[in-house]
Amino acid sequence: MIKIFYSFLISCFIFSVISCGKTTEENVNDAVSKTNDTIFGDNFGTSPDFHFDLEEGTSVWEFVTTDSGYALVGSKNRRPWFQIVDKNGNSKLSKRYDVFGEYKSNFDPGFPPEGSLDGSAISQTKDGGYIVGTFVNPKHPSYGYSHIFKTNAQGEIVWKRELKYKSGKTKVIHFVEDIMQTNDGHYVAAGYTSGDSGNSVKGQGFVTKIDKDDGTEKWMKRFGSNACVFDTLKSVLEDNENNLIAVGEIVPVSYTHLTLPTKA
Repeated sequence: MIKIFYSFLISCFIFSVISCGKTTEENVNDAVSKTNDTIFGDNFGTSPDFHFDLEEGTSVWEFVTTDSGYALVGSKNRRPWFQIVDKNGNSKLSKRYDVFGEYKSNFDPGFPPEGSLDGSAISQTKDGGYIVGTFVNPKHPSYGYSHIFKTNAQGEIVWKRELKYKSGKTKVIHFVEDIMQTNDGHYVAAGYTSGDSGNSVKGQGFVTKIDKDDGTEKWMKRFGSNACVFDTLKSVLEDNENNLIAVGEIVPVSYTHLTLPTKA
């Protein structure tokens, strides 16, 4: 059996209560933007080691280190995009993916006619490729579901899986905040959900394990309270004993630590 340790932390109880009182429209308008115009190197004492301008129409959600440099993930013209650069800031690979659907809203005014599916998390895999998680923006089930996809070293998609779930008749979107490859070669993603009132499924923070060969779900765990839809897991890692540790926030409780046994 593998134990999974989940730690949730929130810094301000008052802020949590206010957040839970927001309307759906207010939360849609609060869609997070992590756009960066320029990426800099590691030395900020005097001047950066390097910099480069992003391609037109792109925005970055996250960038991480790789064996040979950096991987940036975000969106380009409303679809997932990532770029690989070496340690000197030279671009080695840039890919945009337009194979995930239209992401158009069927709602009335107040919602943009077309949303976006943004790359939101990325990790380099042991075979030299990449595993990518996504985020539907605006955060509303009208636009469709998010995806997780695996690429080879050239950025070509090996497999993709839609995170398609329902709570009763309601679409539940899973937003990926972090993704990684585990020691056994499979993948684990963590994040949060939207579109579920919490009445059918307890907790909005989630961790899911994904098969390395075809992206099928090995298991999905949801955590938090059914009283609020803002429970979020921000990061996940694996320790030397193959325990998974996920860190995030649970609303409105100030601190919770859970130990849960699961099947390997």
